[in-house]
Amino acid sequence: MAVWPAFCAAIRPAAPLLSAFAQRRIGRYVGTLSLINSYAVLQLCGFRPLVDWAETILSAAERLHLSWLVHWVVKQTFFKHFCGGEDLKEVVPTMRRLESRNIGSILDLAMEADIDSQEGQSLTPKAVQDQSAKVADLMLDAIQIASKSRGAFIALKVTAFFPPVLLLEWSNALYRVRDAFNVAATGSLALGELNRVIAAAAHAGVRVMVDAEQTYFQPAIDDVTKILSATHNIGSPRAMPVVFGTYQLYLRDALSRLQTDADGFRRARIPFGVKIVRGAYMESERERAAEMGYPDPVQPSIAATHAAYDSAIDGLVERVRAATKGDVNTPAVQFVIASHNVGSVGRGIKALSDAGLGKSGKSDDESAVAPVAFAQLMGMQDGTTFSIAASGYKAFKVSDLQYVPYGPIKVTIPYLLRRAQENSAVLGGVADDKRNLAKELRLRFVPWAKA
Repeated sequence: MAVWPAFCAAIRPAAPLLSAFAQRRIGRYVGTLSLINSYAVLQLCGFRPLVDWAETILSAAERLHLSWLVHWVVKQTFFKHFCGGEDLKEVVPTMRRLESRNIGSILDLAMEADIDSQEGQSLTPKAVQDQSAKVADLMLDAIQIASKSRGAFIALKVTAFFPPVLLLEWSNALYRVRDAFNVAATGSLALGELNRVIAAAAHAGVRVMVDAEQTYFQPAIDDVTKILSATHNIGSPRAMPVVFGTYQLYLRDALSRLQTDADGFRRARIPFGVKIVRGAYMESERERAAEMGYPDPVQPSIAATHAAYDSAIDGLVERVRAATKGDVNTPAVQFVIASHNVGSVGRGIKALSDAGLGKSGKSDDESAVAPVAFAQLMGMQDGTTFSIAASGYKAFKVSDLQYVPYGPIKVTIPYLLRRAQENSAVLGGVADDKRNLAKELRLRFVPWAKA
């Protein structure tokens, strides 16, 4: 799943349409012990030495055969705050709790890989097929659970199916516009398993978000996403897209790629599904660019990232409006504003209002799936999530979703490390989260004191 680092999550002033409900007592829905745990976790995230030394501590614990102890502590603290459970049996109660508050779930198996994490991995056709088949079976289980909720999503990472080295070769082949036959021959085995997952999702009425990952994989991931979209986002042009691609707007070329792809889908009359995020891999991208001697792919400033993200929202809202008001041959457009930035959420709501979306008779169809949704990660900016869901903006057909990561502790450790790193900087929304948690705790323990 693509995520948003503190650099790209700097909070701007809330738009007027959001600020009216941004101060709800979100903590009232949470038990006191959970509140205390959440506050402690966010405080620990702010302790930079712990975050910086986390990987070293984990490695030392493994050498000393104390991983079981570390995993137990992590599950009772960080895991409980940021994840929905170790398996789907544990995730279901989390989904039901969110659904009771009008919040959908995006099931996200927290499994991914990078080049250095799979050194020595076999690239034989059988090994690739066995790995991708194993992941596909896990995703099919997630689809079965997600299908019980209308308009549900699962999140999918291509690096969970394809060996990263293979994706790197595929991307390099695309960069150089060379014959990619040998790469594609092995990759087609994993692609077959991906098609099996998407076909099952389409049959179950579940949508699939293909997450963006590192830039050196992204050309191949984009290629895979377009292949899957052309295969499964079919039927009538007005049909709901099943496959959603992801664009990281903290990258310099993301906005132009988004616009080019949207135009291409429109010309091909294929429904276009999109998720826009700010980005997840800023530090590693810059380090690799410096090491390999190519230009930094990241936006030069936070202001440039904000501008690109705002332009993406405005452009996609206009495309949704055109698709909604167009003739039967105009392909559908649906997108997800995946952001912890209150300003971005407010801008999205205002853009929908300005475009007149949700004010037609079609918005009264409660069985229709919203063309635009907002999404936040579990444990991050929960106040924004609950506020949108409780805001009364149903007329806009805006749904709100929350990522619900799950998986065994050992698999989710890298995911949890990123959550800690993102929450360690004062620029992120963590300050708001901690302030809201502290306010709720004071109301419970010292009700006569000013919150």
